[in-house]
Amino acid sequence: MRLKHRLKLLLKYMQKRLCCEIPSRYLRTVRFPHPVGIVIGDQVRIGRNVRIYQNVTIGLLQNVAGATESQYPTIEDEVFIYAGAVVLGGITIGARSIIGANALITRDVPPDSIAYGYNQIRPKRAPHAPERRPKTRPLGVS
Repeated sequence: MRLKHRLKLLLKYMQKRLCCEIPSRYLRTVRFPHPVGIVIGDQVRIGRNVRIYQNVTIGLLQNVAGATESQYPTIEDEVFIYAGAVVLGGITIGARSIIGANALITRDVPPDSIAYGYNQIRPKRAPHAPERRPKTRPLGVS
């Protein structure tokens, strides 16, 4: 059995049993640890080593007839998209970024960032950077 035919069979199985709509071109380059309820638009561009967890939606911000590729999100390499996240519109999710669980993202996310909530975006803290603590005075000193 040819690989292309196997991918089509796998895609049909995923659509029926797991309630997923994932274009077959992503099955080799994207990891789906829990492939349940995932919906990805046909013209979404996804880089390599991306992980997408359950119940994620990636697609158009507005459902318009004849939508162009520029109206779909672009997800760069090594991005993690956690459960329940929604990524909509002609935006770019930068490389090595993290989209938190149940986030709604409609704005560009720079590389090496964390996006959460409704368009809340902050840079990742470097792993070697010390945590900043406010200076406190000893008790009894004014």
